Amino acid sequence: KTIQAAMDDDRVKAFHVVHVKPGTYATGGRTEGSSSVTKSRVVMKSRVVLESTDGPSVTTIKGEAGCRCVFVKADCILRGFTLEGGQTDLSAASTGDANRHGGGVWGDKATVIGCIIRNCKAERGGGEYGSTAFIRCQFLGNTRTSLASSGVNGSFYTCLFVSGDSYAL
Repeated sequence: KTIQAAMDDDRVKAFHVVHVKPGTYATGGRTEGSSSVTKSRVVMKSRVVLESTDGPSVTTIKGEAGCRCVFVKADCILRGFTLEGGQTDLSAASTGDANRHGGGVWGDKATVIGCIIRNCKAERGGGEYGSTAFIRCQFLGNTRTSLASSGVNGSFYTCLFVSGDSYAL
């Protein structure tokens, strides 16, 4: 079963906590929005907590070319994962922020706690893009083709940045 299948389950409602067991999750996902080209391995529902049971050292959400790791919607909490190798669609035909930005996380007024975001790539914000708060996260080796390797527009609290930069507005 994929994490996305759990997110799409009708029994998961606002304010529920979804626990994820250790492992590498590299399948599943979907696009978000009618014009989206870039797939996200996990698209979270609004107001849901997605939490690993044993932390980022043993629980990984793995993206790939054309597939970011996580699309985090408003009022969600993502806690305790490694997000690795996510990459947005960088083709010339791809347009719109949601298609080209945020290889690790695309966030909209959400919170990400205790995550490692590494080796992700996007036009802007290889590690993250959007209005999300990051608490005790690590951004490692993220790249971009245009602006800010690690983060754009997010808020960062007690975070570590290695081999990248951030650009917070």
